Amino acid sequence: ELAAATSELGAAGVEISVSNPIYLDIPYPANDPDFTNKANATKQSIEATLGGAVKVNLTACADYMQWYDCGYYAETGAEVNYDMYDCSGWGPDYGDPQTYLDTFLPYYEGYMTKCLGIF
Repeated sequence: ELAAATSELGAAGVEISVSNPIYLDIPYPANDPDFTNKANATKQSIEATLGGAVKVNLTACADYMQWYDCGYYAETGAEVNYDMYDCSGWGPDYGDPQTYLDTFLPYYEGYMTKCLGIF
C-alpha cells in the first residue's frame, strides 16, 4: 500500500522518501507506563517496517483526561488533531460481526467513524 501511495503521490509531484517522509501523529497518555510502552512499540514497528518513509510523532498527553479530550470526547472528526488514535471506549455487545460493523455507520450513527476522523 505504501508503494502504491508513493507512486500515486509521485505522479502528483509529491515525493515520499526517507529524506521526505510521511509523518503520523499518535497521542498517548504519558502517565501510564503500559500505554507509553505500547506507543513506543507502535512507533518502532511502523518506522522499521516502512523503512523510514513514515515517521511517527508520539504526542504525550499529561493524563487520561487530556488523552480523551484530544480524540474520544471530540464531537466530530473535524475536531480531532491526530492521525492514529487507539481509544474507542467500546467493546462488542454480542457475538455477531454486525456489532463491529455498526460502529462504522456514517453520519455519527457509528461513533468509530468520529474517532477515525471520517465524519
